[in-house]
Amino acid sequence: MLQLITMTYAIRTVARRDYAKAVSFAMEGMHFDALIPIEPLRRAYAWWFWYDELRKATQVIAAYDGDRLLGVLLARMRAGVARPLPLGARLAWRAMDVVVTLGNFEADYVRANRAMRADYLRDHRPDGEILFLTADPHAGVPGIGTALLNELACRESGKEVFLYTDSGCTWQFYERRGFVRYGERTVRTSRKGPELTCMLYARVLPAIKKPSIPRRLASRLFRRHPR
Repeated sequence: MLQLITMTYAIRTVARRDYAKAVSFAMEGMHFDALIPIEPLRRAYAWWFWYDELRKATQVIAAYDGDRLLGVLLARMRAGVARPLPLGARLAWRAMDVVVTLGNFEADYVRANRAMRADYLRDHRPDGEILFLTADPHAGVPGIGTALLNELACRESGKEVFLYTDSGCTWQFYERRGFVRYGERTVRTSRKGPELTCMLYARVLPAIKKPSIPRRLASRLFRRHPR
């Protein structure tokens, strides 16, 4: 017989002990290897990226199954106030910021995003930006990213948010959830590297009723259950 796999989850802020997990989720899901082929530099960049976004975030939303981190969403809302990084994380970010600046890893990528943002802001005044969204690729159930977006919508309904993504990521995820593409630019990640299409998406967050607790994620896949 077949059994549907479900998972109960709780929404809370991300624990410091799980920063490394969030970074590993991002390294696998965001394909930083397209920007930086050398693994130690890629890992340093991933940590810099995490701290750089965390220090700007006014909404830090994490999904947990017990003590297991399932996914994280970071957003910067215009009316919010970001919490300062802990001293150790702040010092680590500053050290890695020097490496990223000297390495010039994302110059073309940043220029493309700035150009798209300038075009978008001609006709829009967004309330915030989704800085970071990633989920455990080995969780075994879909719906984590959607659950995190729903939580943001519960907190910030009616507000327009935008985000950057690229063709190396699962950009289709956002289109299926009502985000509209407002810009795209093609960049080459290095002299011999592949081309990436950078994209800017935005939407007004819908009004969503806060789900009852416990929340549940249910897999679309079925596993064979022993008789």
